[in-house]
Amino acid sequence: MSQTSRFRALVALSAALALEAPGALAGPRPVVPSLRVALPSHAGTAVRRAVLSARRRLAEQPCRSVLSDFSADGGRSLDRVLGDLGRSPEAHLDSLVFRDGSTRPRCASQAILAFTHVGGDTVYVCAGQFTRMAERDPVSADLVLIHEALHTLGLRENPPTSGEINARVAERCRG
Repeated sequence: MSQTSRFRALVALSAALALEAPGALAGPRPVVPSLRVALPSHAGTAVRRAVLSARRRLAEQPCRSVLSDFSADGGRSLDRVLGDLGRSPEAHLDSLVFRDGSTRPRCASQAILAFTHVGGDTVYVCAGQFTRMAERDPVSADLVLIHEALHTLGLRENPPTSGEINARVAERCRG
């Protein structure tokens, strides 16, 4: 077989493979985490976007350093808690369940966008308030989820106050 014939055969084979597996020649596809978001349509989309954005923020310094700014009960820093769990901050967000908390009493306050229990694995999102915030100020919506993720790692409030946590998360993660 001549070199030209081999080249044509290789081109034909490549084309056939591309037809059988579209995108196969485009290179590796980015890994998209499997998010556990249990909220209806528009609110669910807003939460998914905010979780993905919060993941990107926590993957970089200085946002990631917010974990060493706070401690859980027993004095362990939150980054140590994550280390003991064998998780990255992004993997921790992936492990959380985001549920609609709209019918819960805490969501009656328009000031509350989301809440969780210290050490829990579920973040309750006040769908209406959160969605409005995510549309108006997506970065602030991301920061709310980071704040709640800190609580799931064992961070209590009072002290520090919710406002102090928000200020530190904004300082480290807004950029």
